Amino acid sequence: MNKLPHFLKLFLVITFFTSFINAQEIDNEEESGFEIEVLSLPSQMCDDYLSSKGWSTGLNTLKGGKEVYFAVGFSGVKAPKTSPRYIDSIQNAYTSAALQAKKELAEYWGKEVTNDLKTSMVERYSEGKKPQDLLSENKAKNDKGEMSLLEKAQLIMHQRLDAMMSDETKSKLENDQLDADELQKELDSITDQNSFQQTVNTSAQAQIRGMKTTYAGLSQTGVCAVSGWSENTSKQADALATGDFKILQNLKPGKPYSKRIPSHKSKEGITKLLSRFGAYIARNENGEIGIISYGQASAMRSDPTALQNAMRVAKLKAEAQIAQLSKENVDVKSKLEEVEIETGFKDSDMKDYYSERNSQERIAASSKLKVSGVRQYGTWAIPAHPITKKPVAGVILTWTPSDSNLAKKMKKTDSSSSSNKSSGSSWSEETGMTGGGSSGDDEEDF
Repeated sequence: MNKLPHFLKLFLVITFFTSFINAQEIDNEEESGFEIEVLSLPSQMCDDYLSSKGWSTGLNTLKGGKEVYFAVGFSGVKAPKTSPRYIDSIQNAYTSAALQAKKELAEYWGKEVTNDLKTSMVERYSEGKKPQDLLSENKAKNDKGEMSLLEKAQLIMHQRLDAMMSDETKSKLENDQLDADELQKELDSITDQNSFQQTVNTSAQAQIRGMKTTYAGLSQTGVCAVSGWSENTSKQADALATGDFKILQNLKPGKPYSKRIPSHKSKEGITKLLSRFGAYIARNENGEIGIISYGQASAMRSDPTALQNAMRVAKLKAEAQIAQLSKENVDVKSKLEEVEIETGFKDSDMKDYYSERNSQERIAASSKLKVSGVRQYGTWAIPAHPITKKPVAGVILTWTPSDSNLAKKMKKTDSSSSSNKSSGSSWSEETGMTGGGSSGDDEEDF
């Protein structure tokens, strides 16, 4: 009687394993029938760069304990390679990639601050510290000027949370009728609302001034940029915006610009310069925080007149990049000063500051600005670009605080320029800081 069930069990086991083996054979046959092509993403070069430095997107703690945030942005080159506007399109792609990195960084930073705030409020409440008392404590700390930028951002969001919290919840908190889990749910319901998200995004974009691009790469699929931010880069941005250059000088000496900038006199150097666009910051050998800006422009012909015109356009681009970066941080700083913390940025227009439309408007406006102390580091030209086969000319400009101070002194002694009254409190008509390229990424720079 038991032989038949035993036989059936044996039959089922054999059938199962036979099916499994056949399935494996089918899978292997299918796998060998075609090859998978792995696509290279525009952000790949930037991801590889971060990995090579031992960093990642988001929050990073450097060797000295300093906290730095990184984000990656990327953009495609819209013009075809055969177009005479291909060089301009690459430059525009760099701008778009850096802009996207800034937006990504601001969004990450805003979420991080919000989550830290909620965690802190719940933990302190569990320890007997009521949110209202914690808010009053932080306000007093801010009035004394004892808060970091991260703490200030948390204060702004805490006040917004308090304003959006229902009277019923406040009453329960005051009378200890709400447990920690219920408080967490209440906070989550508030932070999920669009009006609170607007506060987060606005605060993040306002507070994270001083974002700089530490690396930018050009590949076959497009352009990518890595943007970094720390409290130190924010202070540097404020120094540039106000013209108070003390914290930008007498720092640890860095590499001379001749070691950072590819040679504009050799074929190897110019090959590297062909993929350098935008402006970025770095320390020089004198321990000064300065700016390097690259500009390129195509020429229709390789005769001296056409190349001279292209050189002029390239220089205007490089100047506009420095001025645009200047204007950006002055705008952010002034808007931040106009908005009181109590409002929680409710009616501020900062939330759209890093939109592509606003960015393009700033670039256009910046082309009319004149920055004090800019020097022409070098120029170069080649008869045929490797891709477009058209002549191209390039310009490299630099700016340092000492050059700016010297230019101001020269202006004061020049009677012919007395009618052009420039403010003694800024490095240009409008000023600021950001970065581009593949320099200024030593840990001391953060």
